[in-house]
Amino acid sequence: MLMFFKLCFFNYLCFGKS
Repeated sequence: MLMFFKLCFFNYLCFGKS
C-alpha cells in the first residue's frame, strides 16, 4: 500500500509538472 501511495504521489508531481 505504501508503495502504491508513493507511486501515486510521484505520478501526481510528474503530471502536475507537465
